[in-house]
Amino acid sequence: MKRFILCASVLGLLAACQTGSHVTQHYSAEAMNAKGQIVSKKTNFSFNKEGQDLAVQTICQSQRNTHSVVVKNRLGIPVEGSPFKCR
Repeated sequence: MKRFILCASVLGLLAACQTGSHVTQHYSAEAMNAKGQIVSKKTNFSFNKEGQDLAVQTICQSQRNTHSVVVKNRLGIPVEGSPFKCR
């Protein structure tokens, strides 16, 4: 009986890990000017995929001389589509 409970617990944890793909991720962003110099840095913010455009737009508007925004995940790897051009 103890072995069954232990096995059920492990399976429950595995199921929880599989459904964890909907968890909000943490990111950092670097606002860059036209020369490629970092003019602003924002770290440890989080958003889901739908909020990415809003986050980039907000960072672009916070610094007038921002040309593009590079968004990186927690490992320092740029996200798909990065760098994002400011309008």
